[in-house]
Parts: sequence; C-alpha cells; structure tokens
Amino acid sequence: MLLYGGNRKGNDLAKLRFIKKHNEYQIDYYRNGKRIRRYLGPDKKNAEKELKRVEALIKAQKLGFELTQPQPASAYHTSSPKVPATKESETGSGDRHIAISRAIELYLDRCQGAVESGNITKKTYGYKVSLLKGRFSDFLRKKFPELQFLDETQKVHIEGYRAYRINSRNKTAPNRKIKPTSFNNDLRELIAFFNYCIDNNKTFHILLNPASKVAKVQKADQDERPPRLTKEQIAEVLEKCSSDIELRSIIETFLETGVRYNELRNLRWQDVDLQKNMITVKSREDFMTKSRKSRSIPISGRMRELLKVIPRRSEKLFDLNNLERPKAKKDNLCNIRKRFLQIKKQLPFLRQGERFHIFRHTAITRWANSGVPLPIVQKWAGHSSVEMTMKYVHPSEEESAKWMERFSKEEKNA
Repeated sequence: MLLYGGNRKGNDLAKLRFIKKHNEYQIDYYRNGKRIRRYLGPDKKNAEKELKRVEALIKAQKLGFELTQPQPASAYHTSSPKVPATKESETGSGDRHIAISRAIELYLDRCQGAVESGNITKKTYGYKVSLLKGRFSDFLRKKFPELQFLDETQKVHIEGYRAYRINSRNKTAPNRKIKPTSFNNDLRELIAFFNYCIDNNKTFHILLNPASKVAKVQKADQDERPPRLTKEQIAEVLEKCSSDIELRSIIETFLETGVRYNELRNLRWQDVDLQKNMITVKSREDFMTKSRKSRSIPISGRMRELLKVIPRRSEKLFDLNNLERPKAKKDNLCNIRKRFLQIKKQLPFLRQGERFHIFRHTAITRWANSGVPLPIVQKWAGHSSVEMTMKYVHPSEEESAKWMERFSKEEKNA
C-alpha cells in the first residue's frame, strides 16, 4: 500500500509504503543516484515521522550535510566473549564500533528479507553468503587477525584480498587460476556491502568505503571472445552422442535455441507455440531468468523436428530437476551432466571446466556471424545490452573477404 508518492531517480521526495508480507512500513528514496530502502517497523506514526526526517535531510544534503539512518536497538552484538561487538573510541568521545562479523550478519539478514520479498534471487543471496561469511572473512582471520571492527577496515585490507583472490585456483580446473571476472564480482559485492553500511552509518559507524578505490583486475591481452565450437567439432560431439538420444536432443536444443542451462530446465511444453513458431523463456514463481525478463525465440526447422521426438515425461520439456538423486534410472535424465562428462573425456577440444554453456555460446556466435541483425541476436540471447552481443561477432577471414567482395561489387554498380 503506497502512502506517499514521488521517488523517481533524482526526485527529492521519499516514498513510504506498507509491506503486508512483513507487516512493516518501508521507506524508499534516492541518495546520490543510489536507491535506498529501509524497513521502519509496524508503527505508522513513527514511519511518517521518519519520512519527514528523511525528506528534510535530503534537502539539507544539498547544503553539505551528511544523510544518516536511524540506529536500531539490535545493531550491536555483545554476547561474544572473544570479539566484542562494540567498543569505546580511542578519543574518549563515546562512539561505538561494530564488529565485522556482526556487520555481515546484519547485512545478510537484510538480504534475506530481500529474498523473501523477491528483490534478489536465492542464488544471489547464496553468493553473498559464500563471499562475506566464507572467502572474505576467512582471509581477514588468517592475514589480518588483529582486524576486528568494521571502521578499522582500510583499502590495504581489500587490496590484500585482491592479491589473494587473483592467485586462487579454479575449483573445476585446479591447474588454472580464476578469471579476472571472479574477483571483479567479489569487489562489486564488497562495494555494495560497505555502501549499505555507510548509508546506515549510525548503526555501522563507517563513513568511507575502503573497497571503492580498489582497482579491478584487468583482463589480459588475449582472445576474450566466448568459447565456441566449429561445425566440424559440433558434428563430432553429436557423433559421440549417437547412442544417447536424450543427451543428443538436449545438446541440439542448446544449439538451436541458445538458452541457458537453468532456462532449459524450466522450459515447459506450454511455452512451445507451434502455431506462432515460438518458444517463450520466462520467469516463474520458483525460477527467474538472468535478465528477469521474458523473451521469445523462433523455432528453427531442426528444433521443430526435435520437438516431435522428445518424450513428454512431465509438463517440462526436459525433466532435469532430480540431478542429485542417487538411484536414478538410466532414462530419466537426472544424471545428464555425468553422461556429458563421459563425452568430454573423448573430445580433447572440450576443456576440463567446459559445460553445456559452450553450446549457448556456439549458437549465439552462429547467429551473429550469419548476418542476423545484432538487436535480434540480442533479443534471442536475452542479453541486457548489445555490447555483450558484440563479443560474439568474430567472422573468419573467408567471411570477411566475401563481404569486402560484395561491397566492391555494390560500389561498381552504384
């Protein structure tokens, strides 16, 4: 229930709404171009009072005042005998400091609420937990055991984590280091965590983001184009799958539609419209597409043939949900990844860490290089930007020569 309007990006007004699911009021506003949402409790009068306070502070911020958040009573943790959650400042001013572990708990609690309200996915939440409670916390305990409080965290600590992370090994391929994207994703999440703490600085007592000026890891000067298979390699993969009809059908579906693995798992027969010749990929109650948007992919001639032979085991196009069931029948597809692993062992051009995603890359590359307009390729692939689609455009020298020859002929005839 919306109580007060406004709240477009750049608007001075805040917005107050009642969230029935949590039985709490939520305030929603923008600060320096960043959206901030906080729960205020079930009391309407207190919520309206906070709304007026925030609106006054937003206006005052233009004059140089710092916009702060209210301090919840449960912000400090005092039960741990090893690491006190608060301390008196060395200046004797009575300022309170919060332990890093406690700050992470509070942040993840808020993220858990965001999962329940549908603002972030469970997968995103799981990533936040594995980073903040796992990799990052473990690193600080080992390398900086004296660092206990959030406001003591400095740029040097984040840079130390950067050096540690970029020298880590890939889990699926221990002989290789992690990709630059792995640390850059961690850095983005750390920046978001510290920004949240700054936006609630009466709780977390931190004014500067130690991660904001840490440099991303630059990609090496190498071919960064997505991996893809040649026509000959595709034929070899399908040849190896000739005795496994289900696996072959799945691989061909990836090649014909370019869908992601989880999108394929959640495709249903009702999403297939043979009259309109379209397959619709969309979010559901228990599944969300990567871009959170629906898209339609035209059915190719080969895909139409596949749809005639794929068995209807359930409402899903491929029933791949029981991947971990130990006593699986050979034909129920729950061990599909293991079967693909057996194929990979026979094909040296499929790298150790390669998964089904390479067939998506291959499909998009084929579309992009065959002359399909990039905006259409972007739509079929579900990319958020055409810049992402551009990565898949890498015509061969023969194709490049053909286009130049065609251009020369058109110039002569003009």
